[in-house]
Amino acid sequence: MQNAETIEQAAEYVRIVLPLMIKNRVAPTPLNYAIWYEYVTGRNRELKEEVDRIVGSALEFSEDISSEIYQRYLAQEDAANLTEIREGLRKIFTDLLDYVMRAGTQTAGFGNVLETYSMKLMDSLDVEEIRKIVQDVLSETRIMKDTSDELKQRLEETTSELGELKKEFERVRRESVTDPLTGISNRKAFDDFMRSASFDAAANDTPLSLLLIDIDFFKKVNDTYGHLVGDEVLRMTAYTIKQCVRGADMVARYGGEEFAVVFPSTPLKGAVAGAENIRSRFETQRFKRKATGEAIGKITVSIGVSEYRNGESLSDCIQRADEALYRAKQEGRNRVSASQ
Repeated sequence: MQNAETIEQAAEYVRIVLPLMIKNRVAPTPLNYAIWYEYVTGRNRELKEEVDRIVGSALEFSEDISSEIYQRYLAQEDAANLTEIREGLRKIFTDLLDYVMRAGTQTAGFGNVLETYSMKLMDSLDVEEIRKIVQDVLSETRIMKDTSDELKQRLEETTSELGELKKEFERVRRESVTDPLTGISNRKAFDDFMRSASFDAAANDTPLSLLLIDIDFFKKVNDTYGHLVGDEVLRMTAYTIKQCVRGADMVARYGGEEFAVVFPSTPLKGAVAGAENIRSRFETQRFKRKATGEAIGKITVSIGVSEYRNGESLSDCIQRADEALYRAKQEGRNRVSASQ
């Protein structure tokens, strides 16, 4: 009985989170959705008190505040949240299935679809798999015709509910692989891309190269101009690197002031040339603050390059690039060093 109550309540949580966020003028980002879903459940007292404090003080629910709350209260709870959302979807499907069964045989096919997906939601699915289920059921509801007025009304309500969930899961998927500060791929996306690219390189006997890029004297930038300017430099660095690579290449924020570029189908020599192109682009341009036009001066980067060796672990390839980066910095910075 407790489980049935949990499923029922989870469905209600799914339905009311977004309207509550809109009421409190909270941006509908994936992190905010996770925070407010937890807030609605009421099970995390400290999170609820913190959110109430922010809303009560009329503070903007900014990206920084959202990130801090998520890391403090929710970073370890993603699996549990997904489970509840999954169960909430099952309840929505079950409610709709009840209407379908009472509507007659003409909707039997759609009922079978709902029942199948309801069973799938009993498994431990990730965000992408749940998003796919929402998409499929949404498509099925849109093609339903010639049903009773009561069922049509219920289908319209469910289509709206699923449409909102679909948008939210799309945002969650994008957020999970995007660095929020720079807008480029994050470390998780880098790891996934490197893993896939190494499989392709081994299977097709093609080269694969990696750059690790570090902003020279970044601490000095922060100390001199402050962290807001430091963040601006990070964003401009990401943009500049993106301008120097091909569409098939992958640019990611590796961590802190360090970035990574993955060059598929590129041997070491070609990757070194690409790295030198990036280095020289930084050396010849001058950075200015967008808001004020204040000159920040020249920003340079040091770059380490390695080529993936068939059969080696990805950590070994990354370590060789990191060692090459260390040599570039030890030899004076603003230079490219390749792993041998």
